[in-house]
Amino acid sequence: MAQEFTRSANKLRFIIHADFIVGLPGETEKTIEETIAWAKGLSVHSYQFTVPHVYPRTPLYVYLNGNNLLNGERPNYPHLSYEELISRSKKAIRECHFNLRYILRMIKKPQELFRALYCSRFVLKYLMERR
Repeated sequence: MAQEFTRSANKLRFIIHADFIVGLPGETEKTIEETIAWAKGLSVHSYQFTVPHVYPRTPLYVYLNGNNLLNGERPNYPHLSYEELISRSKKAIRECHFNLRYILRMIKKPQELFRALYCSRFVLKYLMERR
């Protein structure tokens, strides 16, 4: 459905921002890699990958807290720590934004290239951040 949506939205010249959450319950290194590979195939104008933000009294908080998977308000799985999730989300951003297909798509549309260059300062700042 997402692929059909992006095709239709591109025909209508909509700007498409793809937003992904890395690290919801059940996530594994393999599913993260599969998501990154799938995302790179979408014809979108920008990507965002974040880790879950866990707020008290939400279903995610109740689940993680009940299963002892919280470190403060951060998810912390036995197989994927919060720091690993941050690292994977940054890897996803790098792979999607510095993907040849994405770069060529931006070069072919000068207005998109300028928008992407403007937004890249925020992306690069995030990628350079140390937590």
